[in-house]
Amino acid sequence: MFYRALYVFIGLILFCTSLSAQEYSFRTYSVAEGLPQSQVTCITQDKQGFLWVGTLGGLARFSGREFEAFSVDQGLLNNRISSLAIIGDTLWVGHENGVSYEFNNQFVALPIEKIKDGGKVSSILFYKGNYFFGVNGSGLFRFSEGKIVQINPTIHGISNRDEFERIRDMVLYDSKMYVATRTGIFYSHDGFSFHLVPGSEEYSFSSLKIDPLTNQLFASSYGDGVFHLENEKLKPYMNSASLLGGNFKHLFIDHTGKIWLSTKFNGAVRIDEKENLHLHTSNGLPMENISCVFEDNTHGIWLGTEGKGLVHFSGEAFTFYTTRSGLNSDLIVSVAQDKEQNIWFGSYANGVSQKTKSGWRNYDDRNGLSNNTVWAVATDKKNQVWFATADGLNRFEKDHFIPYFQSDYPSLPGDKIMSLFLDSHQRFWVGGQEGAAYFENDSVYPLSKLISQSANLRNVRDFAEYDGQLFMASQTGIHVLTASKVLLSYPISENQPGAYSIEADKFGNIWIGTEEGVYLFRDGVIRQLNYSDFSGSNFAVFIQKDGDNMWVGTNNGLFRFTPKSGDWNTFHVEQFGIFEGLVSLETNINSSLIDQGGNLWFGTSEGLMKFDKTKENVFAKTIPPILSLRSVLVNFQPYEKPMDTYNPVRFSHSQNRFIFNFKAVTLAFPEDIKFQYLIEGLNEDWSPLSKVDEISISGLVPGDYRLRVRAVSKTGIYSNEVNFPFVILPPFYTTWWFISLCILLTGSLVLILFRFKLKQERSRREQERLVFTSRLRDLEQQSLNASMNRHFIFNALNSIQYFINTQDRLSANKYLSQFAKLIRKNLDSSSTDQNMVTLSEEIERLKLYLSLESMRFRDRFDYEFTIDPSIDTEAVKVPSMIFQPFVENSIIHGILPRQNTKGEIHFSAHKNAETIDFIIEDNGVGYEKSIKQKQGDGDHQSRGMSITSSRIELLQKISGKSFLLIGPNDIKNDTGESIGTRVHIKIPDNSLED
Repeated sequence: MFYRALYVFIGLILFCTSLSAQEYSFRTYSVAEGLPQSQVTCITQDKQGFLWVGTLGGLARFSGREFEAFSVDQGLLNNRISSLAIIGDTLWVGHENGVSYEFNNQFVALPIEKIKDGGKVSSILFYKGNYFFGVNGSGLFRFSEGKIVQINPTIHGISNRDEFERIRDMVLYDSKMYVATRTGIFYSHDGFSFHLVPGSEEYSFSSLKIDPLTNQLFASSYGDGVFHLENEKLKPYMNSASLLGGNFKHLFIDHTGKIWLSTKFNGAVRIDEKENLHLHTSNGLPMENISCVFEDNTHGIWLGTEGKGLVHFSGEAFTFYTTRSGLNSDLIVSVAQDKEQNIWFGSYANGVSQKTKSGWRNYDDRNGLSNNTVWAVATDKKNQVWFATADGLNRFEKDHFIPYFQSDYPSLPGDKIMSLFLDSHQRFWVGGQEGAAYFENDSVYPLSKLISQSANLRNVRDFAEYDGQLFMASQTGIHVLTASKVLLSYPISENQPGAYSIEADKFGNIWIGTEEGVYLFRDGVIRQLNYSDFSGSNFAVFIQKDGDNMWVGTNNGLFRFTPKSGDWNTFHVEQFGIFEGLVSLETNINSSLIDQGGNLWFGTSEGLMKFDKTKENVFAKTIPPILSLRSVLVNFQPYEKPMDTYNPVRFSHSQNRFIFNFKAVTLAFPEDIKFQYLIEGLNEDWSPLSKVDEISISGLVPGDYRLRVRAVSKTGIYSNEVNFPFVILPPFYTTWWFISLCILLTGSLVLILFRFKLKQERSRREQERLVFTSRLRDLEQQSLNASMNRHFIFNALNSIQYFINTQDRLSANKYLSQFAKLIRKNLDSSSTDQNMVTLSEEIERLKLYLSLESMRFRDRFDYEFTIDPSIDTEAVKVPSMIFQPFVENSIIHGILPRQNTKGEIHFSAHKNAETIDFIIEDNGVGYEKSIKQKQGDGDHQSRGMSITSSRIELLQKISGKSFLLIGPNDIKNDTGESIGTRVHIKIPDNSLED
């Protein structure tokens, strides 16, 4: 109870003395933000940049933007987390009664049966091939080959071995294992035999840490401050025992070697040899009970609390002052510094505050101030401090104000004074509702005294000077008073004629702040700077020069413009917001100052800010985000197979809708992370930067693709690139093998069908051929019968009888011999193969027939044969008796009806390219006339020609070659009179030999 009362008393003293102190910015993450529980016990960070936070209600992994909670549902032994350790790539978790370790985003629980009830694993260590678990209350355990066994160590230096069981922390140092306990610090070379570190006896230690700069071992204690190991002996560090009672729960050493200590009743303190930093509720810390401190890879400081969750310390670069600090108002709208380094602050409606080396002083209308709303503060050449108020100009003298009103000083630009400025000519300018005026030699003069023309000036809000020219910002634009005393006016734009603030940089650019952003004026030309897409960022309320840099205050935070090397026309832009330590994003009009120490002061809607650039965490701006692929949805279904950045994942053609979700891990400026992607095979350029961490793609056609994604930090640092190669396979019916198979199957089917059709056709043709052959045989028989009809035989026998009766034995013998020869040839031709005979045989038979008919009709006609010598009559075959019906028709129906004219029959054969043309001509009455004159056996003669025509048609079908019959046709003279008949027969050369 005594120590607790002492701590409370010390805390009260610190609180009282901090009333004039600055405040720091903290950002709290608790249950509402996704933390499992508000009592944080331990913090660590893995190689992927995730911050792991242990609580008494579970474990959380923090990416900088969101928490992912883990509990017994994910395999943890229990939800009461007591310690965390990263060993290799594995996260180990200490609990009450055991440990867990991470495996594939799940946890494997390892209960320790011999832990006394409620014993907490306070530390986890890997040493010489074994995992060691230090338990507060149960001693040391070893995990090896899948078994956890309790170690019964050999202890040197103490008599009560039970005290060693109160293990608070362990660390590897100088190739030895060091163990902090309630009764001292021990070291071991093997994990089984331990020796007391000299100087540590009788102290109760809470934690151990190694200084990353000096490689020195430090230890914190309960009630006795901080110790360090020097020459193998533990010694007190500085005067830490007297600091906050020396009672520290946890120790951490940051990258600069500074020691952070957490306490139960007095917040956290950082100690070093120059200056201590004490964080407590009076300067912004959410609560005093701090369990642990941790520094992440961006040099950001995190504090675990015993009820307010996880706290991020925004750093010392930005601090702020409010009425709690001693200001008379949180709304500061003007700032100035006098030569004594006192800083004056004008507020909205609450007067003036003065910050001196000794503290704060506040003034208002009770001290003679004409109005408590102070729009501007400035000093003149005599170091007199002036105040522009909503009702009159005021000059501070000792402890009171002297007002100046237009009624007493008519040259003043009204009673509402808005701006003050001391130029290089030592003129002290006053801007007001009705224009501008200046003080010179203790007298006030209107602007018109310097210029000859009239000036349309209203609500002059700010002044600036460059190269002998005075620039004024007003509601009608900017106005330039040249060195030659000429006033030039320029409206900003058609939509935004007025300006709030104005400042000149070292390059001669005149910066103008308006409701629509920042404009640059140079050589009579005004152009707008594009630096943000957010409308609040473009409401520029103050502009402050800081060496080469320009600060711009907006309704969306603070911007710093740094000129790019060698180029006054382009700038690198940085934005500062809540994460960096601003207490509010809304800044106040013309409320800025660069003090003599180079610090930036400016007002916000929640308090006065101070920026110390010497304490800016520049390192955090160089850390790239760490990007990973969180999940993939394919056709809105999770894709859970392992993903390889080298071997493409194969998807079917229907799996062409994807949603990729990414996680960018960064603890510096996490809310400003942007993403861009490129899909090789679909795009050629990277997408525009976007804060959306999800990519949706649909309707991809089959092909090879590679998704490339990268994250970009607020400062333009690119993350690692995540690659996801994948292939969308074409439909099987468009693949080469399927098309080839279809072609093969179609070809095979066509071939089978063709062969089937061919077989059918051959069968049909064979049947037709048999039918045609049968018909041809019939026709040939009919042709034979026609050539040997009863009339011919009867007439031939009558002729023989006639020759006998007339005693013309020679003619009778000749006729009988030739008749017998003709009969024999007709009978022979009917038995030849396919009824084909050589042309020579057919001509010989035809001559026999004509000879018999000539003898019979007693030389009524002559006949002639003309055969082309190129025709091989022995080789060429023709259908037997093919010509005889036409010759017979010429005799019977052509020549015999013409009584007074001797008939002539001409048979010719000529060879063409592929055929032999046979022509039979006579000089009879003609075909047409003979048809009309047919009588008696005319049907017989016509039947012979009809049979021959049918034979020719059947021969053509059977052989597949061209047999052609042309005629009979009349032969006519020039007058059109018929003078005979012609028959033209085309027979293929050797047509049936094949």
